[in-house]
Amino acid sequence: MSDKELPSFEADEESSDYFDQDISTHTIDLQTLVHEIGFFETRAFRDLSETDFGKLLQAIPAPTLLIDRSATIIFANQSWKKISESYRAIVGRPFSSIFLKRSVATAANSIVEKGFTTRKPLVANAVLEIEQTRIWGRMHFRSLRMGNERALIVLVEDLTSEKKQLILTQKHKEDLLRYQEELEKRVRQRTSALKTINEKLLASRSSFTSIVEKTGEGILVVDSDNMVHYANPSAVSLLGRPRDELVGRHLGLKVFPGQTAEVRGKRLSGEPGVLEVRVESTDWNERPAMLLMLRDITDRKRAEQEMLKTEKLESLELVAGGIAHDFNNLLTGTIANISLAKMHATRGNAQYEALRNAEKAATGAKNLTQQLLTFTRGGEPVKKPGSISQLLKDSITLALSGSSVKNEINIPSGLWSAEIDEQQIGQVFQNILINALQAMPSGGTLTTSAENLFCREMLSRPILRAGKYVKVTIRDTGCGIARENLPKIFDPYYTTKPKGSGIGLATAYSVIKRHGGTIDVHSTVDAGTTFFIYLPASPEYEIEAPVAESRETPFLGTGNILLMDDDEAIRVVAGDLLKLLGYEVELAEDGLKCLEKYKAAMESGRPFNAVIMDLTVPGGMGGKEAMEKLLEIDPKVRAIVSSGYSTDPIMSNYQQYGFMGIVAKPYNALELS
Repeated sequence: MSDKELPSFEADEESSDYFDQDISTHTIDLQTLVHEIGFFETRAFRDLSETDFGKLLQAIPAPTLLIDRSATIIFANQSWKKISESYRAIVGRPFSSIFLKRSVATAANSIVEKGFTTRKPLVANAVLEIEQTRIWGRMHFRSLRMGNERALIVLVEDLTSEKKQLILTQKHKEDLLRYQEELEKRVRQRTSALKTINEKLLASRSSFTSIVEKTGEGILVVDSDNMVHYANPSAVSLLGRPRDELVGRHLGLKVFPGQTAEVRGKRLSGEPGVLEVRVESTDWNERPAMLLMLRDITDRKRAEQEMLKTEKLESLELVAGGIAHDFNNLLTGTIANISLAKMHATRGNAQYEALRNAEKAATGAKNLTQQLLTFTRGGEPVKKPGSISQLLKDSITLALSGSSVKNEINIPSGLWSAEIDEQQIGQVFQNILINALQAMPSGGTLTTSAENLFCREMLSRPILRAGKYVKVTIRDTGCGIARENLPKIFDPYYTTKPKGSGIGLATAYSVIKRHGGTIDVHSTVDAGTTFFIYLPASPEYEIEAPVAESRETPFLGTGNILLMDDDEAIRVVAGDLLKLLGYEVELAEDGLKCLEKYKAAMESGRPFNAVIMDLTVPGGMGGKEAMEKLLEIDPKVRAIVSSGYSTDPIMSNYQQYGFMGIVAKPYNALELS
C-alpha cells in the first residue's frame, strides 16, 4: 500500500496543516510477532501485561496501543511516557477520546471497524491529544488474534518535530515569497513615484508661476536695496501702476522682514482704501530677498468700524430696554387708574367714553414699549397658544391702511394654533409687510397665505426638524432683491434703503429663531419677493377657534390676595382694583415683607389664596428670590409673577420657577382679573 493510498482521518480547518501523508517513514514489520502469538499461553488481551508478549510490547520504543472490538484502549506501553507522564489515564477510554474533534473521532472509529473487518494493515495520520499534550502522529494498525479474541495493535510514530520543521520551512518559503513580492511592489511604486515627482518638478515652475500670477493677494519680491524684481498682476492692480513701472525700480516704502504695516491710499475706483503689507524673508535667484504680500483690507476695516458702532448700539439697546421697563411701570399706574375710573363710571356716558379713549391711547403706548423691547432683543418670548390667522389679518389691515396695494388673503379655517409671543410675532409680520409695501411704491399685489405643514423628516432648505408647523407665506410683486444681496438681508444693520435702519429683518429672524421656527426668502429682481415663515404648532395641534369679541367687563372673585410691588403708586392702584373686583388685599413693598405677611397669614389660619409679586425690586428682594423662599414655607403656594420687562427669561418660563401665572405690566382691571 503506497503513501497516497493510506487512509487519513478527516481534519478540521485548524488542524489541516498538522498532518501530511507524503512524509516517508519506517514501516514496522510485525509479521514475526504475529507468528509468535501461537506459542504463548492463551489468555485475554486485557491480561497481557505480565506475559512475555506484554513485556515485548512494553519494550517497543514506539508508543503502542491495544484496542478491543468496542474501540476501547486496553493497553498502552511505557513509550507513551515520552509524550505524557499521565499516559496511563487513557487506558480504559474510547480510542476516539484521544482526538481533538468529533469528525476525527468518528473517522477513528471507522478505521478501527475497518481493521477488525478486513484484518488488513492500515495507516492513518492525525493530531492526538494525550492528557493535554498534542502530537502529530502516524498510526499503524495491525490485527491480532489470541484464541477466540481479536484486538488491534496501534504503533504511533511521533512526527511532531518533523512536521513543525516542515511547517516552519514552508512558512519561511511563503515569507520569502511575500517579502520578494512586497519588495518588487515597493520598487515599482518608488519608481512610479520618482517618475511622477520628476514630472511634477518639471511642471512646478510653470504651476507656481500660474498660482502666483492668479492669486488675489498682491506679491512683490524686492532685494535689500528695495529694488523690485517681481510683481504679480494683483500687486499691479492694488498699487495702480503698470508692471514696467514697478519692476526694476525702487519701492517707495522702507520695509524689513517680519513687518506688518497698513498703508493708506486710494483704490482704483478713487475711493480711500487701506492696504496691508506683510514682509517675509525669501530667496530670489539664489540671493537673499524680501517677499511682500499685499492685501486690500478696506472692507475689513469698515467691518471693524461697524462692529464698534454695533457695540455702541448694543449699549443703547440696554438703555432702551431699561427705559421701556421703567415706562411700563409708569404706564401700569396710568392704565390701572383709568381702568379703576372706568369701573366707577356709567357705561355709555361721555365720562366713560373719555376714559375708554384714554385707555386705548395708553394701550398704544404700551404696544410701543413692547416693540421697543422686541427691537432690543431683550430675552426669550413669552409664548402661549395663539391665533396666527387673526394676528396676520390684523397686521395686514394695519399695514395696508391708506395703501393702493391690492390685497389677497388665503387662510384656511382649520389652521393650527402656534405657541407664540403675539406682540413679537405681530412685529415680525409688520416688518415684512412694511418691506413689501416699500418694494411696491407704485402699487402691486400683496398675497398672504397660511397652511398646516407636517414634516416627516428633517429638511435642509428650509432647515426644519420633523414635526408640525404653521407655514405663513407673504408674497409681493415689487422690485425684488438682487441675488448677491439675498444672503445678507437678515444681517443686523444691513440695508439697501437710503433711510433704512437694517434691523427690521434682523429682528424678524431673531424672533422666529427664538420661537423654534425658521424664516426663508426667495426673490427675483423686477418680479417680487416671497417670505416663508415656519412656526411650530402647539403641542395639542388644536384647530384655531373663531376669535370672540373682546369683553370689557372684568371677572369678579373672592379670596385673600397678597400683592408685592416696590412702586407705591402701583401697589395702591392695583390693590384698589383687586378690592373692587371682590378680593381682600394685603400689600408688601418687597420680598422680605411679602414673606413676613405670608408666614403670619398661615399662622393665623387665614392663608392667602394667591400672591402677586413684582419680579424686580431695586435694592431689595425681588420676586424670584422671594418665590424660592415661599416654596420652602408652602410648596402649594399660588404665585403670579409681574414685571414691566416681559422679555425676562422668568416671564417666558415662569413655571420652571414655581409660578402659576404671569401678568405683564402695564395691566388694567380686565387683565388683572
